[in-house]
Amino acid sequence: MTGHFKAFVAPMMNAEIFDSMPENLQNIIIEESINSGKYMTKLIIEGEEKLIQDLQNNERVTFVRASEIDISAFQDATAPTYDVFPEWSDGLYERVSSILK
Repeated sequence: MTGHFKAFVAPMMNAEIFDSMPENLQNIIIEESINSGKYMTKLIIEGEEKLIQDLQNNERVTFVRASEIDISAFQDATAPTYDVFPEWSDGLYERVSSILK
C-alpha cells in the first residue's frame, strides 16, 4: 500500500474565456472545482477502505503498509516512466513533484 496512485481533479478551461468571465462566475468555478475535488477524494477514500475490508477476509491477500516499504526505492524504480512522455512541458514533473511534497 504505497499510496502511489492518487486520483486528482483539475478543471481545464481556456484561459481567455475564463478571464473574460465576470469575477463572480470565476469564483463559482473555482469554489465548485475545490468542492468537487474534496468530494472525489472522499469517494476514493471510502472506496479504498471498502475494498480493503472486503479483501481482508481473503486469506490469499496480504497487505503491506507503506511504513513497511522502502518508498525511495519504489520511486527510483518507477522514475524512468516519466521519460516515456517526451511531449510533456519542460520541468512539468519537477513542478508537480515540488507541489505534492
